[in-house]
Amino acid sequence: MFTVQCATSPMLEGMGGVYCEDCDIAEEIPGDLATPAGVAPWACGPEAAERLWALGERLTGASLEP
Repeated sequence: MFTVQCATSPMLEGMGGVYCEDCDIAEEIPGDLATPAGVAPWACGPEAAERLWALGERLTGASLEP
């Protein structure tokens, strides 16, 4: 149910790429804090996102580029 809420919530309109937990946007926590709550800053970096996207395209052979 929670996944559906994050995918359809008007609160998240135009906010792609956010991490959600407990029906809200997850708070960023210090990278050295070992806790099951929140999201580490390194998980939100645009450089890491670009590398992950490129790896996914290489592994699947699919591309969303025209």
